[in-house]
Amino acid sequence: CAWKPRRPVAARRAADGSVSGRVVWVDRFGNLVTSIARADLPRARRLAGDVGGRRVEGLERTYAGAPPGRPFWIWGSGDRLEVSLREAPAARVLEVRSGCAVRVWSGR
Repeated sequence: CAWKPRRPVAARRAADGSVSGRVVWVDRFGNLVTSIARADLPRARRLAGDVGGRRVEGLERTYAGAPPGRPFWIWGSGDRLEVSLREAPAARVLEVRSGCAVRVWSGR
């Protein structure tokens, strides 16, 4: 996933309805912050996808509401889609870092 952006990374919608982006940074808790904004998936209630080749399912409203040990999607404070793990750093457990590809779809 080695990658150095030269300009801002925008999410892209594919013909199949999925949205692709990148992990743009890892926060101090190990959450994977992506380039996918809430506006890119405005009506999403359920999400599935992959990050760095690892499968992630479930859109949670809070960290406490997520089951322990399972990676999940959550909207971060900056309205960016994040991958997180309850009580563990997602970046370390999933072995994913900044620059890794992200693809997500809703409603499946």
